[in-house]
Amino acid sequence: MHQLQNPFVQFSSVAGFLSAYCSPLCHHHPHRLSYCLNYIRIGSLILFLTDFSHCFLMSTKLFSCLKWRKACDTSFLLFAAVFMFIHLVIFPSKILHNTQYYFMEFYQPFFGYYFFNALLMVLQLLYISWSYLICIMIYKFLIHGTMGKDVRKGSEGSEEEDEMGKMTEQKNSTVDGQTTCQLPG
Repeated sequence: MHQLQNPFVQFSSVAGFLSAYCSPLCHHHPHRLSYCLNYIRIGSLILFLTDFSHCFLMSTKLFSCLKWRKACDTSFLLFAAVFMFIHLVIFPSKILHNTQYYFMEFYQPFFGYYFFNALLMVLQLLYISWSYLICIMIYKFLIHGTMGKDVRKGSEGSEEEDEMGKMTEQKNSTVDGQTTCQLPG
């Protein structure tokens, strides 16, 4: 029988709260807010660009689950290159530039405009921090020859994450010579 868990366990520290709640909030709400503010074209472009690299990330997760190391490493390096180019080159030079300067020439600013641009700037800071973590993973790959463990796992909540990882490894087993892969949950 599944036991109910305390939903606030992951918020045992400020860093846990920021990574579990604020990061997804800043990541997903700018394009939703753009539809509310009638910035539909910018919102659609943000959604397309930011989710484009996720295709490579999902294939990396798939190859990792299948234990295909070479394909996983190649897919991750492709994801990292696409992620860095889109989020550190295209996003600030095209989207941020247009929303901050181009709109001011044609439209009168209002509170939603400033709030939307503030969210986009926070989103850019989030992309920079994620890019830093990806660079750490690439560095470890170049040194050790394999990706290794997730660099996001720090000292906070590491016991719970390790237990969850052990449970996932127990679920990921071979049945009749075929590898099965189940997500934790």
